[in-house]
Amino acid sequence: MKTARTRGFTLIELLTVIAILSILFAITAVAAPRVIERARVANAQSIMNDIRTQLATYASEHGTFPPRYGYFQDPEAGEDHRRHYLLPYTQYINIHRSIELYDPFSMTHDANQSGEIDLLEFAPWGGQARPGVFTFPETAFNPFEPSGDAAEDAVRQMDQPRPFIYVPVNSEQARLVQEYYHYHGDWYGTTWDADDHRLRRLNFPPSSYDTFVLISVGPEETTSGVVSDHEAFQYTDLYDGSGGPRDLGQLYHAAALRTYYLATRDLEGNGAPDFDFINRTRGDAGNPASYADFAGPDEQLNLLPDGSNRAGPLILQY
Repeated sequence: MKTARTRGFTLIELLTVIAILSILFAITAVAAPRVIERARVANAQSIMNDIRTQLATYASEHGTFPPRYGYFQDPEAGEDHRRHYLLPYTQYINIHRSIELYDPFSMTHDANQSGEIDLLEFAPWGGQARPGVFTFPETAFNPFEPSGDAAEDAVRQMDQPRPFIYVPVNSEQARLVQEYYHYHGDWYGTTWDADDHRLRRLNFPPSSYDTFVLISVGPEETTSGVVSDHEAFQYTDLYDGSGGPRDLGQLYHAAALRTYYLATRDLEGNGAPDFDFINRTRGDAGNPASYADFAGPDEQLNLLPDGSNRAGPLILQY
C-alpha cells in the first residue's frame, strides 16, 4: 500500500506569495497614514462644528458672540478705567477645560511654533463664570512684559493642549479691513496704516461680534503664520518708541482683524479659505506640488503667510 506524500511549496510559489505580501504591505504603508490623517481631520471638523453650534446658540441669546479679546468698561472702576478681558470663550459655552473639545492636533498653546505664547494664542485658564458675567483681572496678558497669573499660565501652556483658536470680529469692520488690504494689493496683511480712511472707521471695542473663525493647527501642528503674533506685527502706528504697544487693546484688535482676514482670504473665489488644510491638500495630500494654484495676480500667492508651502491649518468660518 502506497502512502500519500505531502507536497510542499515550490520556490516559485513561495517567491510569488512573498511578492504579493510585499505589494500589499507597501500599499498599506502608503495608504494607512492618509486614512488615519483623514479620520483625525474629520474628528477635528466634527468638534469644530459642535463648538460652532454652541457659539451660535450663545449669540442668539446674547446678541453677540463671546469676546476672545478686547477692552470692556469696568462698571466698578469708573468711566476712564478699562482692563483687558481675559476669560476664555470656552467658559461662555460651558466647555471650559473639557479636553474632549480641545484641538486634537495641539500639543502646545504655541500655535505658530514661535517658541513663545503670542497675542491670540493665549487662552487663560481662569475660574468658572456665568454666561454674561464679566470679570476684570488685575493685569492684561502682555507678551512684551508678561506678569502675574497670566505669565504663569503662559509658561504652563507651552506644553499643554489648547482650545481651538477663536477669533470673533465685527463683520463690517472685517469688510473694511479686507477692502484695505485688497486696495493696497497687500494679500498677506503686512501693512497697517491707521491713517487710511477705512481703518480710521474701526471702533474698539466694536458694538458686537457677529462673526468668527475657529482655527486648528491641523496635522502639521502649526497655524503657519495665519494667526498674527507680536513679532510679525510690527506696525509703527501700533507701537511706541521702545518697541512696546501704544495700547495693548488696539494691538489685540488689529491682530484679530488681520488674522480674520488671512483665515478667510479666498482669492480663488471657490468658497474655501486659501490657507485651509482641506483646500490646500486637494488631490495628492501632502505633496506640495498638488496644493491649489490660486487664480490671483501672482502664482506665489499659494504660499502660506509664513512663506512656506506647507499644508496649512484647519479653518472653520461662521
